[in-house]
Amino acid sequence: MSYIATDIRPVDFSICQYGKSPFFLRGRKVRTNGRYWVCLGGQKTYAEDIVLPFSQQLERRFGVPVVNMGIPYSGPDAVFDDKDLSTVISGAEMVIFEPLSMVNHTNPFYRVHPRRNDRFICPMPALTTLYPEMDFTDCHFTKHLLCKLLVCDPARFETVRDALEHEWTIKMQRLARLMRRAIAWSIAPAGSRTEISDILTVKTSDLELLSSHVVCADIKSHHALFPENITQADHNQIFDLLQHEIVRISDDLALEI
Repeated sequence: MSYIATDIRPVDFSICQYGKSPFFLRGRKVRTNGRYWVCLGGQKTYAEDIVLPFSQQLERRFGVPVVNMGIPYSGPDAVFDDKDLSTVISGAEMVIFEPLSMVNHTNPFYRVHPRRNDRFICPMPALTTLYPEMDFTDCHFTKHLLCKLLVCDPARFETVRDALEHEWTIKMQRLARLMRRAIAWSIAPAGSRTEISDILTVKTSDLELLSSHVVCADIKSHHALFPENITQADHNQIFDLLQHEIVRISDDLALEI
């Protein structure tokens, strides 16, 4: 196990790895030969600037070891293509997951970096055919790419959007099949919305397509919870909702708490 300490971050915490996985996860390494839960997600779950993330609060509340599998900038590819992390997920008594990015994954239109899934690597032939006038050399991130596609032609962008949603659903269904029990939590968007922010937001209706054993929990917030402005109070709010949801469904899932 390693240890992170920086002069620019307000929070110091240990990190660990599982098997040969290249990802450093927040927190101590959990023994996976016994009972444990997994909190899967991205930057909000990793919670770099949060003293007491909701994953740690759940561990204290229920007395069950929790793996914080928050991987910043990740999509479905980062987790599903990692055999060691997939094994940890499949062995967990329950997985509590923040929906992985709808756009940060390789799909019929573009390829992303295998670990930093928000990084655009190259267009697929389908994208260069759909947008023959587009120069992709200055695109380095998926959000930048999608903004350019939308501005260029909203009608053609709908084709890309439909493919992203379809591919995301297939990948997340495969990932959900690894989970014995699962709770998915999502943030109800606040304030004004744009077409790009809409596609970046995984909605409850998207989660309901994943699996019959995935329970969906909506979290209402007074502001949009982007990683750069998420606070300890937000993590407390997420924990409060999740603990009540876990208690509520414990009998249905034959979960000992």
